[in-house]
Amino acid sequence: MVNGESGRIRVTKDGVPSSSPARISGRRLETIAARLGERDRTVLGLVDRLRFAAATTLHVLADDARQAPSPSERSTRRTVGKLTKLGLVTPLPRRVGGLRSGSSGLVVHLTNAGDRLLRQWHGRTERRRYSEPSTRFVQHCLDIGDALVRLTTGLPAYGVTLVCWQAEPASWRRHQRAASLATLKPDLYVEVARGEDVWGYFVEIDRGSESIPTVLRQMAAYEDYRRTGVEQERYGAFPPVVVALYPGMRTAPAVRAEQLAAALRRDRQIPAQLVHVTDAEGLTATVAGLCDPAEEVQP
Repeated sequence: MVNGESGRIRVTKDGVPSSSPARISGRRLETIAARLGERDRTVLGLVDRLRFAAATTLHVLADDARQAPSPSERSTRRTVGKLTKLGLVTPLPRRVGGLRSGSSGLVVHLTNAGDRLLRQWHGRTERRRYSEPSTRFVQHCLDIGDALVRLTTGLPAYGVTLVCWQAEPASWRRHQRAASLATLKPDLYVEVARGEDVWGYFVEIDRGSESIPTVLRQMAAYEDYRRTGVEQERYGAFPPVVVALYPGMRTAPAVRAEQLAAALRRDRQIPAQLVHVTDAEGLTATVAGLCDPAEEVQP
């Protein structure tokens, strides 16, 4: 995972540009809110949950959230343009590495006004802290969105649907460990369904930026949390961890998968059924293949 928070964006040393829209008054914000339709609100909420979101991701997830007939991607871009003109979201002024060129590569994040409006809607009192994001952090947020798009569009072919999801920090789990509180920080938590059966999964996005020993420590943290029994008491079973390998700067996903799988086999503290390693292309098939009671992590 990548630490950091999105927010008030300034130009950073690694090239992520910034924007700081003029402050919008409370009365003006009320007027803006009255102009928002259902799709506007859905897209704004998705940007909030993902922190940085590509227009293509918003198109897929907004349609899935509304369970409505899919409009064109151009319609989604018009929605993003409307929210931008109203001062609720703002685009990164340049394309971020890894995205396709053209309008499909548009990436947006909330403005201060957008955050204020969402806090009013949801009764949140804590203001999102704005800091300078690195290119790596922005890409991490986009990878989470990409994983959700893959699951949303790919699972129905297996007779499975994505029914809900939490991106970090909503996916984080606080629990008691010894005499102190610990926080498990999954990149993503998803629930999928086949008929009336529902399965949960933690998803970790990996671009090879962390060493194998570091990843093993992250997986050991899942095992520590599993042993508390909190998740099992709440949901009946502990969600398997799916590590999705994306192309990175150091090692190809196939090589990284072999290295990580070998390290996990050597680690006797992490149950074999707890962690499943795949590349991004295999994410959907892996999750669908785990939708079987026999694959559940035992208490």
